[in-house]
Amino acid sequence: MRRLLLVVFVSLLASVGVAQCTFRGGISGIVTDTSGAVIPGATITVKNEATAQTYGTVSSSAGTYSIQDLPLGDYTVTIAFPGFASMKVDKVRVSAGSIFDLPAKMTVAQNTTVVEVDAAALTLDTTTQVQTYTIPKEEVQNIPLNGRSFTAMVNLLPGATGTSSVNGRAGINYMIEGVDNNDPANNGSAANQGGVGGIPGTLIPIDAVEEFSAQTQGGAESGKFAGASVNLVIKSGTNQLHGSAYYYDRNEFFAAMNPFLRATNISRVNSGLAPYGKSKVRFHEFGGSLGGPIFKDKTFYFLTYERQGYILSQSTNTFTEPSTAYVAKATALLATKNISPSPIALGLINTLWQPSMLTGPASANNYLPTNAAQHGYSNNLMLKLDQSINAKNKLSARWYWGQGSQTAPKGSQNPWYYQVAGMHVHNIAVILNSQVNAKITNQIVAGVDYFNQPFSDANPNVDASKAGFIVGLGPGNVQGAPTLSISGFDSTGQSPFSSRHDFSGHLSDIVSMSFGKHQIRTGGEYRRTQIYEVGNGAGGNGGTRGNFSFSGNRGFAAANGANVGTAYPSTFTYNGVSTAVDSSLRALADFLQLESNTSTLVNGVMDRIAGVNNFNLYVQDGYQVTSSLNLTFGLRWDYLSPIGDDQKDLTVFRPNVAASALAPTGGLAVVGQDISEPYKASSLQLAPRVGFSWQLPGLSDTLLRGSFGLYYDTPSTNTWLSSNGLLGNPAGTKPLYNQSLTNPNLGELIASSQGSIFPTSPKLPGACKGSTVATCPVASIAAVDPNFTTANTANYSLNVEKALGKNMVAQVGYVGTQGKHLLNTYDLNQTQLGAGLGTTPIVNGFLPIQQKRPYINAFPNFGQIRQVTSAGGENFNSLQALIKTRNWHGLISEYSYTWSHNLGSNTALPTDNTNPNLDYGNLANDVRNQFKGFFTYDIPGLKRGPKWLTHDWQASSLLWLRGGKPITASSSANNSGLGLGEGADRASLSGNPLYCDSGATCVSGGTSKSIDYALSKGVPYIQWFNPLAIVSPAALAVGTTRVGQFYGPGYASVDLSIFKNVPLREGIRAQFRGEMFNVFNRYNYSNPTFAANSLTSNTQTTGQVTATAGGSSAPGIGAGEPFNVQLALKILF
Repeated sequence: MRRLLLVVFVSLLASVGVAQCTFRGGISGIVTDTSGAVIPGATITVKNEATAQTYGTVSSSAGTYSIQDLPLGDYTVTIAFPGFASMKVDKVRVSAGSIFDLPAKMTVAQNTTVVEVDAAALTLDTTTQVQTYTIPKEEVQNIPLNGRSFTAMVNLLPGATGTSSVNGRAGINYMIEGVDNNDPANNGSAANQGGVGGIPGTLIPIDAVEEFSAQTQGGAESGKFAGASVNLVIKSGTNQLHGSAYYYDRNEFFAAMNPFLRATNISRVNSGLAPYGKSKVRFHEFGGSLGGPIFKDKTFYFLTYERQGYILSQSTNTFTEPSTAYVAKATALLATKNISPSPIALGLINTLWQPSMLTGPASANNYLPTNAAQHGYSNNLMLKLDQSINAKNKLSARWYWGQGSQTAPKGSQNPWYYQVAGMHVHNIAVILNSQVNAKITNQIVAGVDYFNQPFSDANPNVDASKAGFIVGLGPGNVQGAPTLSISGFDSTGQSPFSSRHDFSGHLSDIVSMSFGKHQIRTGGEYRRTQIYEVGNGAGGNGGTRGNFSFSGNRGFAAANGANVGTAYPSTFTYNGVSTAVDSSLRALADFLQLESNTSTLVNGVMDRIAGVNNFNLYVQDGYQVTSSLNLTFGLRWDYLSPIGDDQKDLTVFRPNVAASALAPTGGLAVVGQDISEPYKASSLQLAPRVGFSWQLPGLSDTLLRGSFGLYYDTPSTNTWLSSNGLLGNPAGTKPLYNQSLTNPNLGELIASSQGSIFPTSPKLPGACKGSTVATCPVASIAAVDPNFTTANTANYSLNVEKALGKNMVAQVGYVGTQGKHLLNTYDLNQTQLGAGLGTTPIVNGFLPIQQKRPYINAFPNFGQIRQVTSAGGENFNSLQALIKTRNWHGLISEYSYTWSHNLGSNTALPTDNTNPNLDYGNLANDVRNQFKGFFTYDIPGLKRGPKWLTHDWQASSLLWLRGGKPITASSSANNSGLGLGEGADRASLSGNPLYCDSGATCVSGGTSKSIDYALSKGVPYIQWFNPLAIVSPAALAVGTTRVGQFYGPGYASVDLSIFKNVPLREGIRAQFRGEMFNVFNRYNYSNPTFAANSLTSNTQTTGQVTATAGGSSAPGIGAGEPFNVQLALKILF
């Protein structure tokens, strides 16, 4: 088998894996005489109108011809054969991923004749089954892109529900001219990746982009992800000097006020306080481009630079801090039982909070941030060189460099714990196109993608140990504050230092051949991905400084490890007044006693250097059966190696592995010692691709197209390199202890002989014989199914496409996907139904739920054993309709409607391992209805008035309307008693969750769908769901609500730009632009949470909408934010 694969590999000239969706285009057709007889041997010559580069071929014995891998642009095609009049066709537009169908009907020559034709019209692609969506260069430059990021154009694809999902499948293969532009850690775009707050940390300049192209039903070249392949084609230099200079600016002057800020102001005015002003929005971008010849007709360059900067007010919402007054109130509550606050707890408040944050009253929302602004910048450079070596060989080289830094709140409004993130990206490509002979061409692509991103708190020097809070930190990256989560209050320490360096190097070779009625493309790919991660790597809270939660459920003087102490009263007398003891006051009282409900620490070194190898081979035949029927047959082979390194620091759970020096507990296999790799990768991942395109008889303007293809998805490296992945076990050369404590008294642990909350040098001792409190260490364990299979998805489509004249095409059809073997997680140590309930005493230091785990005897300290497996599945079915125009009375447009349904299984830990159907439902990307599109329009000049004023106006617009996204009603109380997530479930319904106005089962004020209606009820937020309609499930039962059963707010935004072109001199013009985002100021709301926490419906605050769609991440500049205007000046030449 290996020898056979090697022979195939060599014969197909295999190399790297990224030119999976061609970033160039082609021209093909059939040459006939007036009677329809084919003409073999006709000479076809194409010439790029901008660079004068020429390419050629001859028609085959079947009269067909094809010239592929052409650089984008307008071409002149000349077809000649002795005895016939030569045919010359101008303005043949070559677009990325598309084949321009140009049949030629030759007439007998009358003397020396050249028949000239203008091809500047919209044509049907009759040769492929591929679904290609292209946004031409004019529209790329002109449509109003909020944030000026190319990833926003992904939202225009039919079936797309965001920048990471198309047609129900997560995963988009981002490329720059065929070169990988993906961050392997999360499988998102590297350049233009959303950094802190979701705002891109670097940006490929829009002025550098020639064309945006995406394929959703690809041929055998397409791979890596099933969702879509997105290619950016970069502008090139030409024989004419050309370029631009520009400046864009946006601020809050023209902006509409955020509706929730308006609600706050109404409340303030009613209270006699001055209203707040508009939130600060400062966004600017400037840059320029220059392209031209170095040597005419031979060597060309194109250079772009851009800088973007922004300052945004995060919010004007108030937050709750443990102020001096609030601490005094909680101290008084404790004094009713003669309990004094822990000096350590008091010291923590003075150490981890800024003094100015602690001056508010003893009530909720006692702190208004005065400097809560997120800010950032990026510098971006693109350079491209093109060289015509000779008539048969063309070389292109490109380099993108991006660098930036961002700061924004992340989980805390304390400026010390704002997240600071840098970003550094390189993307380099070298591409050689060669014409071997008149029928064979070859393309070699070599590329490197580099991504680096470090994270930290804004103040990484906060030291909790100065207050006597000794966590027991190990040897990892532990600088900074621990995460204290006091229910109802602002938290601390969100971003332990972490970083990652990702390298992806690849080489590919593609051969195109034309023989008779067959157009064959074959090639191969190799890619090496190298990951260097420090700490968590992904910028989240990796738990390396400790996470400590205080829920308010412990009560007075609860013993270490005991469930509860004496319950808090519902009221107490404070300053001579009967005062309610609400949930926040109870939580603060727990904290002052250092009575945590859960405490966790990831103790150890998380730094890793690991790599992955990918190979693929493919062959595809486009068979022109008749002049109206084309069949496509393709086969692709993918091999995705398991992640690995040579350091023996990756481990997995294997119950039959004996104890060793590197794995003293047993049951943990060290990669490189006990096993060679974490799972056995399949070497037989074959992906067939078939399709057809058929011009219906008698309807030359109507095309029926269908396709089927199997795709394999590449797992992100975050799947493996995390504390829940292959580096999360207490084994190997870098053991990691994923420790957890239930109901600990942190003060008692610090005062014990151990001297810290967690042991500095942890170990798993087995059962703690005789202990009657839950103090025996329990560690989460990571596992991978030995038979793990790469996820695969079947994509299929059938549609009808019809040309409506020369400038309009309409398409309607069915698009579906079926995903199998999708990545999900099981708990191998999950208890049986009801095992965690009852009055079972704490035995040998373990809670009842730990005592009843399946592996309690063999591995008593193993808690959850999270096994990554491939048992998930999902399906997507849709009706998609599209209409597009090109140059129709000055209008270029493309609009689509999609109805779809996306169902599948949850990828998180299942509710019950034995009944996976409990987690089947509407997936997060299930959006039933979408209407989206864009237009650009050259406004006709008026016949009257000065020409400089009445002419050269243009308008452009972008529109997206969609329904809401699914929401799952959750429960924080695990009354089923399952080991599932250690206390998570779905809620049960007890009433109408969607609409109510009053009554005992309706939340006060009723539900509402708009902020204006809510304000009429005197409520400054939208009560989207009725919180009294859900409860935690009863004992020994799981929640009755389904996954994704409820839906959040829909979304609608229309963006409009108006610009005026002013000629300055020949070849130079100024362009004044006004871009209006959300022009109708439609309020787009974020999704509410919907959660129950008890058997009675008393969670009053759940189901509320308190922010706009982008208000918590990119306020003022995010998609769908309130109306704002961006002004720009461009100089074009």
